[in-house]
Amino acid sequence: EAEELLRECLKARKNTLGEAHPSTLDSVHNLANVVQERGRDEEAEGLHCQCLNARKTALGDTHPSTLASMSSLALTVKKQGRYGEAEELLRECLKARKNTLGEAHPSTLDSVHNLANVVQERGRDEEAEGLHCQCLNARKTALGDTHPSTLASMSSLALTVKKQGRYGEAEELLR
Repeated sequence: EAEELLRECLKARKNTLGEAHPSTLDSVHNLANVVQERGRDEEAEGLHCQCLNARKTALGDTHPSTLASMSSLALTVKKQGRYGEAEELLRECLKARKNTLGEAHPSTLDSVHNLANVVQERGRDEEAEGLHCQCLNARKTALGDTHPSTLASMSSLALTVKKQGRYGEAEELLR
């Protein structure tokens, strides 16, 4: 039902506002997310690409909405096991978010977290650990010790050190 409603909304926004209007592009982005949640990754990837390219044209390369599309596309290709492409997109997104939003902005920290996960998938555990530590410390400062994003970083760091055989450290992080 959500997908059907989003498709109707998208059609109406295209007709009323035009293909490149930010609200129309928001509908494309939301539809891509729903399609992906329904397991249609290739279709979602196409929608994310369409949205990213349109947002770059309409809003610029560093607009927060453009960067949200880039991040979503990165996570979509990561889900398909294309870690190299995902890493490249996430690094570009992270750099732009740092420059545009600042190092401690929640969206910037989301990019650090997602990059750490991709780096770990690529077998670079020490680099992933460094990124997870950086993200955890920044989230503690910006969001507090008990914020869900902080706790997600703590859990990811624990899994990273556990994977390296450091079970005591992992257990401490999870307490």
